[in-house]
Amino acid sequence: MEIAHVCAVFKKADPQEVRNYRPISLLSVVSKVLEKILHKYMFNFYRDSDFVSPFQSGCIPKYSTVNQLTSLALDEGKEVRAVFCDIPKAFDRVWHECLLFKLRQSGIDGRLLAWLRDYLCDRRQRVVLSGATSDIVSIAAGVPQGSILGLHLFLVYINDIITDIHSPIRLFADDTTLYIEVDDPQRTADSINDDLAKIQSWANSWLVTFNPLKTESLLFSHKTNPPAHPNLYFNDTPIQEVSSHKHFGCLL
Repeated sequence: MEIAHVCAVFKKADPQEVRNYRPISLLSVVSKVLEKILHKYMFNFYRDSDFVSPFQSGCIPKYSTVNQLTSLALDEGKEVRAVFCDIPKAFDRVWHECLLFKLRQSGIDGRLLAWLRDYLCDRRQRVVLSGATSDIVSIAAGVPQGSILGLHLFLVYINDIITDIHSPIRLFADDTTLYIEVDDPQRTADSINDDLAKIQSWANSWLVTFNPLKTESLLFSHKTNPPAHPNLYFNDTPIQEVSSHKHFGCLL
C-alpha cells in the first residue's frame, strides 16, 4: 500500500487557512525514477498518436503561457472577450475510476494499465510538519502533487474538455480559457454562455467542480469607452467582470 508524506506548501492569502496550502507528496527516489521512465514512454505514445489536445500548453515541451497570450489578437481594432475558468484544488478532483477509464480509452491497457491502477488506488498519506506527523488517512481521489506522473495523468483527465466547444479555447494544465473576437456583444455572449454550459455538463459527467465565483471575464479592447457587454453565466451564476486596464500590458 502506497503511503506518502505530505509537505504543506503555502500558496497565498491568509496563512492561518488550511485551504491556502498546497499538499506536495514527498515520494521516494526509487518511485520517482520509475515514474520518470513511464512518463517518457507514455508522453511519446501520446505525442505520436496526437492524443493530447493541441490547445494544451501545460508541461508540453516548447510551450508556455506565451502561447496563450499570442492567441489573443486585437487586429483591426476588434475587442476580444475572454473567460478564465477556475477549478479549485483541481489535482484533488481526479476520480480514479474515471481516470482509469480515460487511460483505457486513450490506448493504455494490459500490464501498464494494471500498474497505474495499483499506483492510484489504495493510496494513503500523512502530513509532516516540523518533525510532527498527522494520522494516516486514505485518499479516495486525486493524483499526487509532487510526483512525476501526477500532472501527466491530470492532462489525460482534462483532455476531452474541449469536445464540442465552438469558441477558441486554450488550456494550461487545469486553467481553462475561452475567448472570442467581438463582432456583436450579444451574439458573443450567447456563444460563450453556450460553451460554458457545455463545460459545466462535462464537469458534472467527470465529477469536476468549477468555482463560478472565481471564474472571471475579461474584455481586451483598444477602445477608451468600450460598449456594454451582456453578462456571462457559469452554472447560473453571473461571472465577475474584471477591468482589462491593469492586464492589457501583458498583450503588448
